[in-house]
Amino acid sequence: MTYALPIKYSAEFLPRLKSITVNIEITDASYIPTQAVMASPTVCSVTFGDLTSDAETTYQLSLPHPAMENLPVLSLIRKDVHNDLLYSIKLPAAATVEDSKYFDRSANFSMTMATDHVKWSTKDIKAKLSGSKLGFTFNCGKCNATILIDTQVTAFHDLPSELWLEMMDFWHCHKPETGEIHGTANRYTKLRPRANGVIIGSYYLLTNADDFPSITVVGDAAQCTACAYELGNMDDDLLVKLFKWNLILVVKGSEEMYLPYYHAYGVMLDAINSQASRVYQVKNESEESEMLVWVFNVGINLTLSGRELTNCLKIMYMRPGDGYREEIERRRDGLEVIGLSEVVYKSLVETLDDVHENLPQCQDQFMGWNVSYLSEK
Repeated sequence: MTYALPIKYSAEFLPRLKSITVNIEITDASYIPTQAVMASPTVCSVTFGDLTSDAETTYQLSLPHPAMENLPVLSLIRKDVHNDLLYSIKLPAAATVEDSKYFDRSANFSMTMATDHVKWSTKDIKAKLSGSKLGFTFNCGKCNATILIDTQVTAFHDLPSELWLEMMDFWHCHKPETGEIHGTANRYTKLRPRANGVIIGSYYLLTNADDFPSITVVGDAAQCTACAYELGNMDDDLLVKLFKWNLILVVKGSEEMYLPYYHAYGVMLDAINSQASRVYQVKNESEESEMLVWVFNVGINLTLSGRELTNCLKIMYMRPGDGYREEIERRRDGLEVIGLSEVVYKSLVETLDDVHENLPQCQDQFMGWNVSYLSEK
């Protein structure tokens, strides 16, 4: 990604420290920062002098969270005494109503993220509709043929968590252990939508195989009837799982895509909530490629040279190379292995690399790990 500014900058809101850190890397050595002031609670104005002339240029750096009002002239801190191209600004964050979620001890913040921020959940779609009566459709990601129309679906239900089956023993004190009691146990051990219904998971839509003529099953592949594009697969219980990244959501005439890396985002968030694990060996199930991923923080809001990233996982990642195997051995007892399909793994790597490459130099490395951020949207 190419920016018009002669700088790279990031602004990171740290809610628990109630502060905003702005890091600046000057990419054109003929510029030098001379002054920084607040233009508004969400905009930091930095003036740069041009060493090749007497001209000055002011750039407006947007912030991911409001800073306190009436701040004096800001201090530009040089990050490295041997490098006059790296600077930072520390700002006290203003208190907002939304900040209470970070300090609410009655709720698990990362669990709330996993349930409240699922893309294309019923809650998300209702918010997109915002009272409109136009409705919505899920279309084929290749030919754009309609796969599901809201008016033809009896009900949409959100899956409470991808871990619902693993957690079932904690939810049901007297869950039947066999199917001998009028099939009651199957009610708890199998998840099936009602006729013409859809269950929405974090990265897929679940339907019955024969409910919708727009879906054709060939072997174990679920295909678009119109163009034979593979949308997902069918399991042994005749349930069709349509992967969101193979679909287009159309709401009020606007099309929206689901990027495959969103699935990796949800898997890591689920792993944090279920096992409190933060370091993963992430593998591509289709080929010999892998990396180590360390989720350093959750719920971070970041502005990256004008690009807004919300509810991020702050990620450290490392590819095979110097120190990789030693790191795996050191963490082996607590290392969680996550397998991803090729399309999801590729999307995850591309997204991590893109954000990493656009971070200021003073922020893009940590003790041999690459630093990046994974946004929910």
